[in-house]
Amino acid sequence: MKLSVLAIVLFLYKFSFSQAVGVGTLNPQKTLSVNGSLLIDQDNKNFGTLDSAGLSFGTIGRVGISSNKAVTGNNLYGLDFWVGGTKRMVITSGGNVGINTSNPQFGLDVNTPTYLYSLSTIGVDASGSVAAGYDLRASRDLVIGRNASITGNTTLGGTPDASYKLKVIGNGLFTTNIGVDGTLRVNGKITNEGKAIMLSNSSTTLRSGFSLGTFTLTINPGQFYDITFPVTPFVGTNSNVRVMIAQFAPGTGATNWGSVTMVAHSPLASDPTGSNGSTVKVRFTNTSASVANLGSNATLYLFSVVTH
Repeated sequence: MKLSVLAIVLFLYKFSFSQAVGVGTLNPQKTLSVNGSLLIDQDNKNFGTLDSAGLSFGTIGRVGISSNKAVTGNNLYGLDFWVGGTKRMVITSGGNVGINTSNPQFGLDVNTPTYLYSLSTIGVDASGSVAAGYDLRASRDLVIGRNASITGNTTLGGTPDASYKLKVIGNGLFTTNIGVDGTLRVNGKITNEGKAIMLSNSSTTLRSGFSLGTFTLTINPGQFYDITFPVTPFVGTNSNVRVMIAQFAPGTGATNWGSVTMVAHSPLASDPTGSNGSTVKVRFTNTSASVANLGSNATLYLFSVVTH
């Protein structure tokens, strides 16, 4: 009897100093050491909250893990992770992981802006926005249903090129209009619907454009008449201005206008001058034996080409 009391006293004395409890082990390494399985909520009492048969950490922050066993409720038989008393992450019984959502519909469903230093994936399906602060590379298809904003360099069909905001290696097709506010440089050919090809026979850069002028003119047989037309100047300094007649539209009351020839020629000394060759003379010659009337408010369209 005295030996049993002494053994109990020695056990309590040792326990009070060691403060380590072992279950299934005689040498606990922590305050509670379990050598085997640990079952929490054996009677399935958790109904979707942390304080109903859950695993809690501390008494203030309401941090812990729980598993809902109620027939009605979110994430039945899954795992719920709580921070500050709020469910922040869940793992469903089907294997979906949700962050800031209690009902994830995908393998990883994040309901909050997400920063990823690097992401390698077979596919990305986003119903909202995808913002990449660094590189975005797609080895296959990249489908954008709404807006795309790319502040860096983008290359389609190759690696990014620091010299170009957009570079396409391979064929590119635009089914609508293309607007270019700056310089358009083409090393090959420009084809318009496969019907027109423009080639340059020199190394100079050319600019082209249209101008027009309206007038009223009647010419006697065998006579000619010169009219000065304005040529819309190009922005910047231009030289070697060349002007051609593109089209003529007779005015009201025109008669015998088909017998009139029209030739654009160099401005004379008395012509108005402009910094970019802003005028051109056109000579109208009546080649018939009858009066030619070009009509009231006839229109002459001019096509100009200059060296940039």
